[in-house]
Amino acid sequence: MALVRCKKCDKIYSTAAKSCPNCKPDKPGKPSNLVRQQHRKHARKSRRKAAWLAAAAITFVIGAAATAWIALPDHTLSTQDNYASIPDSSGDSGGKPGKPVPKVGENHRTAMTAAIAASVKNSLPDPNALVWQSISANDNASVVCLEYKVRNMTGEYQQAHFSYVNGKTSEDAEVWQRHCAGKALNDMAHLMDD
Repeated sequence: MALVRCKKCDKIYSTAAKSCPNCKPDKPGKPSNLVRQQHRKHARKSRRKAAWLAAAAITFVIGAAATAWIALPDHTLSTQDNYASIPDSSGDSGGKPGKPVPKVGENHRTAMTAAIAASVKNSLPDPNALVWQSISANDNASVVCLEYKVRNMTGEYQQAHFSYVNGKTSEDAEVWQRHCAGKALNDMAHLMDD
């Protein structure tokens, strides 16, 4: 008489028994409940792992696409006109030429401003309740100013401001006054029709 390990439940039993006393299968070849449970548990883990990997892959692809889109050059400028010269920030250039700063074309400004306006509109519970009053941006779209009215639950329109300044968004009136109110910005009113 020897001891053997059951292939189904992994328990040890004597060879004197015809079958494993722990499993006691009703029919030959039918897996025990323990084996079925282990199979289901393994299948759930596999599905969770596959879902996590798919989500990670989608996030990576979206991030790579966004990075590639942002890095696209604006081909509206000629090769000789890719840089503009601005005076030194100290105010006294001493006759020296200013630092070269890359110019940004009108297509970039329009695309950036349109994307910001669309995100503001889509963030509202009812995008149809928005009435644009003014949309403006500086030359390189690092400052985008949106002024609009939005209808509230009572049907009245309330004045609202939205500013995008160097990658940061704000609905604060103080930020609007500092960067948008009375500033010489490019009028982007043609985007109001979209």
